[in-house]
Amino acid sequence: MNTENFLTQNRVQPAEKERNDGGTQCEEVECLIGFGSNLGDSAATLRRAWDVLKQQEGITGIRFSSITQTVPVGGPPGQPDYSNAVGLITTTLDPFTTLAVLQRTEQAFHRVRTVRWGPRTLDLDLLFYGDQQIDTPELTVPHSRLIWRAFVLTPAAEIAPDFRHPRTGLTLREHDCLLRFALSQFWM
Repeated sequence: MNTENFLTQNRVQPAEKERNDGGTQCEEVECLIGFGSNLGDSAATLRRAWDVLKQQEGITGIRFSSITQTVPVGGPPGQPDYSNAVGLITTTLDPFTTLAVLQRTEQAFHRVRTVRWGPRTLDLDLLFYGDQQIDTPELTVPHSRLIWRAFVLTPAAEIAPDFRHPRTGLTLREHDCLLRFALSQFWM
């Protein structure tokens, strides 16, 4: 993949909001992005995808979590383990444009969607877009399964422990502790 070509061809314009004086301004929003991969050199793919994402206009990379290896959740049997991480960004892009940038980044890494929860070179999920709650066929924010999946919740809590889930009011640290406790009771 030629990163320079990708960046040149896939620049997007920041979301603008009208001011009272007729001008425009961009509002910065904190977002958490889930990263996953289980084909090829997955850990390297996640780091390269983070580098590509940080270079997009309207996006600033703040923190990137540790990369963890996890067994697949759902999907076809026999697929390789996943590398997972979470990135904290700020953006001046609206949520749907942010999603489009994530999808174009997946495509640049040759993501093919054939089987639900199947193997993939790169999976990018918009987990949170500030404190907004969005439910459309194209986008659900906060991510609907985030608080039940340790492979995304734990790295999210690592880099943004005090980030509050807009539906539950709990912090990511609190959700991570609750999930760890629930899993410990289940596996006893």
